[in-house]
Amino acid sequence: MSQDSGRSGDIRFRKPQRITITVSWRLYQRLLSCSDQEGRSLSNLACHWLELQSNSISQR
Repeated sequence: MSQDSGRSGDIRFRKPQRITITVSWRLYQRLLSCSDQEGRSLSNLACHWLELQSNSISQR
């Protein structure tokens, strides 16, 4: 049986998921600098960038 017990289609039971990635030192520094400038956490900024990229790909 799956972890979500068949509830994956029900939006009430969806929650954010954690992932781990490895990035170059240069990208890490860029993320850190931008997150400081925007007053966001690094993880929030990375999530925002991923969502923007995902939306861009979806619109193609």
